[in-house]
Amino acid sequence: MNTLITVAVGLLIVAAIMYFTVGHLFRKPDNDIIRWFNATHGVLLCINNKNIQIYGGAPPKGSWRKKERASLKQWWGITDTASLLDMVRWLMDEGHRAEYRQRGETGGIAGWDYSRALSLLSSGYLCGYLGKKEALDRSLDIARRVQKEFDSWDNFMASYFAGYEYWSEDTCGQRQRVYMALKGKPNSLYKLPWNLELKQAW
Repeated sequence: MNTLITVAVGLLIVAAIMYFTVGHLFRKPDNDIIRWFNATHGVLLCINNKNIQIYGGAPPKGSWRKKERASLKQWWGITDTASLLDMVRWLMDEGHRAEYRQRGETGGIAGWDYSRALSLLSSGYLCGYLGKKEALDRSLDIARRVQKEFDSWDNFMASYFAGYEYWSEDTCGQRQRVYMALKGKPNSLYKLPWNLELKQAW
């Protein structure tokens, strides 16, 4: 009897650990419009071990909120709502593409800037700097612009990869492989129609 109790307690502990560490990966997917938003930065969500099917990639609380705030501060210098929105505005108004053009580079990297802007809004929700509705409303405006400037997921991602290589001064092989792997999944975000009607649905 004692052995059975010990085993049962052990299983409960394991289940709790799984829930709080990888439980976010099994949450119910969001609607297709929100999943479309996620697809614009799905590669990064995947690399960061987040659930690409839900907005923010994880529950906006506890350790995830703490980690996301630390990440935004380290990589972006973002420490509050104002600095987050300032960075999103910069990405949409200028971004890395302004310097890219000044250097006389050919091609475009707007996809890189737009992807990062949408990613920041998602992160802003996850870390508590933005409410979900505000983050999604702002994402909708950007997503509609993205949809007008590109005509397919592949073209958008080609611009994203070019921007990544410009910014990082490194190859984007790993990210391209992640993208191709995500495309091949049965429930892939990249099977969503590029011209999906983007409207407020939250």
